[in-house]
Amino acid sequence: MFRRIKKYLTLLIFPVLYCEASDISAFAAPSSRDVERNQINGGNDSINVIATGGSRVLIFRENENKIRVMAADIVREIRKTSPELLAEAKNTIPEQSSKLVEDLALAKYVFEQGQYSLSASLFEEVVSKFKKEDTGYNAVEGLVNASYFGSGRHVQGLQFICRQYSSRPSWSFRFRHDIHAHLRALTHKFGHDYARKVLHNIRKDKKCRRDDFSEVWIPIHLHDMRALEQSSVPEHTRYGFSTDEDVEFAKRLLRERRHGFIDYIYFIFKDYDEIIYKFPNSYIYDLALLGKGAAAEGKEAIYAIETFIDRYQESDHRDYAVKLLLRKAVESKNKNETDRILDRYQRIIFKEPSWPPRTL
Repeated sequence: MFRRIKKYLTLLIFPVLYCEASDISAFAAPSSRDVERNQINGGNDSINVIATGGSRVLIFRENENKIRVMAADIVREIRKTSPELLAEAKNTIPEQSSKLVEDLALAKYVFEQGQYSLSASLFEEVVSKFKKEDTGYNAVEGLVNASYFGSGRHVQGLQFICRQYSSRPSWSFRFRHDIHAHLRALTHKFGHDYARKVLHNIRKDKKCRRDDFSEVWIPIHLHDMRALEQSSVPEHTRYGFSTDEDVEFAKRLLRERRHGFIDYIYFIFKDYDEIIYKFPNSYIYDLALLGKGAAAEGKEAIYAIETFIDRYQESDHRDYAVKLLLRKAVESKNKNETDRILDRYQRIIFKEPSWPPRTL
């Protein structure tokens, strides 16, 4: 079991080392401005952890005048008390070595303890050791971003995304929601101008000059970011800007008309026509059609909804769209149109429920 630390003495986490307490001066301690002190619980005892701004990870412990790095001990503790973490890590990266599986389990253990600065470094170390084509690579990337977000190290999170984009094609925007989360968090804490300056500095790196490294994310609330990531339909989601400052910032972006993913700003303003007619390849074209269908009336609504149904036949929103279509047809009081829709979509409208009926 871990013993509570009484003194802070530093050592690099890998490999497992022993030394006399008198030799500690040989190891350079990080300056106070780079240090984040945390504590990981292990049963009834604990160990303390330091992660530096340079992504160097240090773990230390005092034990009878001996100083030892704790990585191997933590893995043994995981095997003993949290074997499910090892099983989960193995399922995540099944093609990798047992050593890398242990490293991932260690990172997840630290993450679950809420030590996000340290887990970011550990996850990033894991992701650097296998190929992006391998099973589990994207999942571990996501854990790196989650760790940076949880620790509040949003600039470092954006820099990590830049590094990951260096090996991806220019048309890949898989990190757009992560970029959104980091920029909006910076906006919430420091203001719009600060987030804009951070983005400007990030984009000085050629790897970061992509459309999704965009100012459009700055005024869009994190609630809306999650809804967009989950492809939530406008009728069931309260999309909208949360402050007057957000609205003014967004309007300025529309006037400039030079920002990547500007269609998202039109979407939050509920200007669905702008997306439908000017952004046919938008990631949110489907949501714009459904938003238009819910907001409009008569033939205008019916056309937008049927366009969605024809274009996105495998969408999870297909049943919702058909029911919305029927509702709009009935509201239009056009019997011929209602009869046509009932005839065309009767299999969806009148299909059996997907769950067994409850017995009384």
